[in-house]
Amino acid sequence: MFVSSCLDNLFYINFTFNALTGSFGVSGGVLIALVLFFTGLFNLFFFSTNLLVTILFAELMFVGLFIGFVTLAVVTGDSAGLGYGLYLLCSAAVDSAIGLVLTLNTYRLYKSVSFARLTVLRG
Repeated sequence: MFVSSCLDNLFYINFTFNALTGSFGVSGGVLIALVLFFTGLFNLFFFSTNLLVTILFAELMFVGLFIGFVTLAVVTGDSAGLGYGLYLLCSAAVDSAIGLVLTLNTYRLYKSVSFARLTVLRG
């Protein structure tokens, strides 16, 4: 029962992406994936001012990877890319949950989520 519902969800994602690529093209999917990933990567290195913004940019990178995996699955006709994308979405959800807990605890302790305030581990 669980396996069939997971496969139904994967086929739904494939069908939805096929409907999107009909008008947008596969190269558009790859372009969107690359733009999202490298935007998140660039901002992660250069504009990370606090913990919440860092988590947001990491999630943007995860979404770019997800779109890339789904595009790869559509191009090759193999559902392994959809499985990788589903695994990536699950790990992104775990990353968001852990990041939210860290952000809330940091705010509770220091009344700020800025990296400048996090000096406890410095020697």
